[in-house]
Amino acid sequence: MGTLRWKKTYINMIPIPKISDSMKQPFIVLINKILISKKQNKDTNYLENEINKMVYDLYQLSALEIKLISSLVNL
Repeated sequence: MGTLRWKKTYINMIPIPKISDSMKQPFIVLINKILISKKQNKDTNYLENEINKMVYDLYQLSALEIKLISSLVNL
């Protein structure tokens, strides 16, 4: 029917790293900046790119993996 079905079995297989509160803080700061900027109709691409970089570091992705993800996102 053209819809996705999210099954718990498959969702649980997604590796989500556990991080400390101190590691979460930079994400929270950037997210709050994005929310404020969005309310003011400002461009948030640079802030979103910073979050992407932080996630890439969190998952220890290689330059090739980052390039692959970037190409898929920009389809």
